[in-house]
Amino acid sequence: MCNLANYFCSEGYTVYYIVLYKFKKFYELNEGIVYIEPKEKYIGSKLRYHVGLLRYIRTTVKACMPDTVLSFGDYHNAMVILALQGLNIPIYLSDRSSPSIHFGTFMRVFRKWAYRKSTGIIAQTERAANQKRQMLGHNFNITVIPNVIREISAYPVKREKYILGVGRHDRVKGFDRLINAYALICTDWKLVLAGGGANETDNLRRQVKELKIEDNVIFLGKVTDIDRIYAKAGIFCLPSRSEGFPNALCEAMASGLPCVSFDIVAGPSDLIENNKNGILVKDGDIQAMADQLFLLINDATLREKLGNEASKIKEDLALQVCGREFLRVITSQLYNVGGPVIVG
Repeated sequence: MCNLANYFCSEGYTVYYIVLYKFKKFYELNEGIVYIEPKEKYIGSKLRYHVGLLRYIRTTVKACMPDTVLSFGDYHNAMVILALQGLNIPIYLSDRSSPSIHFGTFMRVFRKWAYRKSTGIIAQTERAANQKRQMLGHNFNITVIPNVIREISAYPVKREKYILGVGRHDRVKGFDRLINAYALICTDWKLVLAGGGANETDNLRRQVKELKIEDNVIFLGKVTDIDRIYAKAGIFCLPSRSEGFPNALCEAMASGLPCVSFDIVAGPSDLIENNKNGILVKDGDIQAMADQLFLLINDATLREKLGNEASKIKEDLALQVCGREFLRVITSQLYNVGGPVIVG
């Protein structure tokens, strides 16, 4: 969202960046972007919470008077549609979670009603687009635009003997699967896990201890300069159980790393052409993952070949390419495309 907002701003658009909750800011926005966050928390019962959220969305958007709205988030997209009923503003929705995510009966019905009232859907992957076609019909306005990849800093450092995993320590990220696969390999390579901030860290450390590989597994915690870690790594592995669009895999590929990933529901197969610019492994096959990692460890030529091909993803997911496509889609209903754009 930040990448897109900055791009829209650089193209001369007025951008209102509306967030639904107060939170610590991590990414930077251009000075020309109008950043809006709620002044207070939504408190009380679920009814009061939802009423407060809907009121905030509607009054904030009305005050901005945008020409078009771009909304992100599986659950909140439906809330945005409901809140903006009757304002006659084109609204484009983009889900960011895996298309395999399950909702309760009420939420499924609510989302189907709401999404039909949007102007269009922007999906991250073909699998996500197909899921929306099943939900909304094959004639609905659905466009596939992958995530914009940020500019990756280059470091003149030598690659080291370690396998890298990046992400928060949540079960969905599958680091327990990577640890199990690594434990099957007899190697002098280290396993380095960058990230944290979720509820699985203690379990992962316990797993490493039980497998007696404490000396070979490094927990880096939160990393502020992840590009340097990409530059030094020898192999990247994405062991996730589910992804909407795997940004860490994109960044690792853009860094020229040979990458191995489980072929999960959405994401990796849109980025990796198997054995050309990376390796896809049947989801959940721990032994196959271990075998492919071991293959890469022992074949420097293959690592270089896959890494060089992977780095070409920078061209396909460049900000100018994806940002221009987003602009084309969300301004297609406008007579005057020079007006404000809202990203929420």
